[in-house]
Amino acid sequence: MFGNNRPTVFSLGRKARCIAALESNSERHRFIVGTSCLREPNELALIEYNEEEESVYLVRSYIHPKDVSSLAPSPREADLLFTCSGLGDAVLWRAPEAQGVFLEDRDANGASPTSSLESVAELPQGSDAHEIIWRKDDTGDAIVASFGVSGVRLWNIRNSLEDIGKLSHADSMRVSSGAWDPHHPSNIAIVCSCSLQGWDTRILKSTYEIAMAHKYACRSVDYNPNKPGFLVTCGDDRMVKFWDLRSTREPIRTLAGHTHWCTTALYNKFHDQLVLSAGTDASLNLWRCSSISSAPLLELDGEEATRLDAGDCKVRSYDDHEESIYSAAWSASDAW
Repeated sequence: MFGNNRPTVFSLGRKARCIAALESNSERHRFIVGTSCLREPNELALIEYNEEEESVYLVRSYIHPKDVSSLAPSPREADLLFTCSGLGDAVLWRAPEAQGVFLEDRDANGASPTSSLESVAELPQGSDAHEIIWRKDDTGDAIVASFGVSGVRLWNIRNSLEDIGKLSHADSMRVSSGAWDPHHPSNIAIVCSCSLQGWDTRILKSTYEIAMAHKYACRSVDYNPNKPGFLVTCGDDRMVKFWDLRSTREPIRTLAGHTHWCTTALYNKFHDQLVLSAGTDASLNLWRCSSISSAPLLELDGEEATRLDAGDCKVRSYDDHEESIYSAAWSASDAW
């Protein structure tokens, strides 16, 4: 969804279950979309939003051998990404020319070229990964975490996907999703069953647990990019909840804006007042949560400033989708 309150619609002609922003390119609004057809050919589509034209274009497509249930582009290398299929296969691919291709490379008819992916490595059989996330730090290591039936495992892709550890307490339960802490790169938050858990991957030990973060299954977790120790979760109870890790007895804010399962909730990486949530009710909600952000709205009253909680609201709900939404992504480029 882009532009001035009007959604810009782009169709791949096939069902798609996942989308991710290309974080390695912060100058353009670029995303990777994976299709999830069981009986038809699948592809990864590199798309770009043009602000001046308020249009979305297909820059390049890549043939993918199986359905794509989730994908994770490298935060550093634009041509490197993981994909997971519905069967639990997780493959690291190199997408040729993904970094240097531009909209201008389309032919005279506006068509975009199709390329083949190059397989770099694959997680061992039995890992059953349904999602992978990259750790973002300045150490130069390429560490990823995989979530599956067997819990959480850590891998170093610089050493041919070396298995460097697992979170033992989570092994007995299926982990739904997780997020690396942008303020403390060795920490990771995961959601499994109804709980929210924090782990220190240096010692492979749990640092906190909120056993009943949601009444029903938790689906997603994300860290506030500007305010350490603050997170957002969502779940099958239709709620979006915000947490302050200094006191986890109750959420500091709860939003009820979906009529069915809430599948994802994400902070804007530049402006943490803005939060995006999506669900199986086919709606996408944009929230303004100023009062619990790093820069709350203030109302001047004489010489003192007071918090303006009335600034927290649902900015807009987009209901242009016809089916459930399982994935959403903010652009890696700041629109403001």
